[in-house]
Amino acid sequence: EFLSGEPFESLYRNIYHALELGGENNIAFGSDFDGAEIDLPLKSVDKMNDLCDYLLSKEISHQILEKLLFGNALRLFGKEE
Repeated sequence: EFLSGEPFESLYRNIYHALELGGENNIAFGSDFDGAEIDLPLKSVDKMNDLCDYLLSKEISHQILEKLLFGNALRLFGKEE
């Protein structure tokens, strides 16, 4: 519910704001694809590629995107490679 308008653009604005506040090493993507009310563009995990492509097109770097997708979560759980 905190997203408004076009879902990918809304997520981008939220991510960008968190990055501006220094969240590069602190935020990670999560999901609730097993019953949550999710807008159609994000309805399933196979849409994550579309979201990643969108974020890359908005100049979120590949390095930062890797942190958001798995790097920060791995570090949090002590599973860094």
